[in-house]
Amino acid sequence: MITLDHVFDISVGCRGFIEVEEAKELLKPLKAPGNKFTKFCFSNRSFGLLAAHVAASVLSGVKDQLTEVDLSDIVSRRPEPEAVEVMRMFSLALEGSKLSYLNLSNNGLSEKGVRAFGDLLRSQSNLVELYLMNADYAGILLEVAKAVRELIPSTNKLKILHFHHNKTGDEGAIAISHLVTGSPNLEDFRYMHLRRLIIVGTCRGVYGSIQSGLM
Repeated sequence: MITLDHVFDISVGCRGFIEVEEAKELLKPLKAPGNKFTKFCFSNRSFGLLAAHVAASVLSGVKDQLTEVDLSDIVSRRPEPEAVEVMRMFSLALEGSKLSYLNLSNNGLSEKGVRAFGDLLRSQSNLVELYLMNADYAGILLEVAKAVRELIPSTNKLKILHFHHNKTGDEGAIAISHLVTGSPNLEDFRYMHLRRLIIVGTCRGVYGSIQSGLM
């Protein structure tokens, strides 16, 4: 575990399941009165329902001070129903936070997973960085790409969008292109269409680059 003045990170160390008692002990610094944490990373640890309940309770108490959240790879090897419910619990706990950075990568989201994070995503209007890599090992489909576009209310401030290692079809790529063209300040966009990685350094010509990949 790493705790700096503003960073709380439990991703360091062995990758594996996190149990209730360990969660209670690890998350104590987040409950300390007057803590200054603005960023947390839970990546690399797999939460079940009971541990997620502990974490969600803690996060709901500090969400107003958070600006950066890393929830990548938090449900590894969990059954889908449990994984979806865990993501929904975190989403509800963080709803209304004002984040500039959000990482939901490596969770095998599928459309159900994306929508499980719906309460959190719908409440975000200040995102500068959004990461959704390896969102579905079976390949993100049109419905998932549409869900991402539908749930995020505003991407006016978005500068970084990493959506690679997802295999959308043509219609999914078009759905993502609408999200991109609605992001006037986008500087760094990464997206894979049918194993073709499209990297765009500036928002200028983004839509055309995606369209050209569909030919």
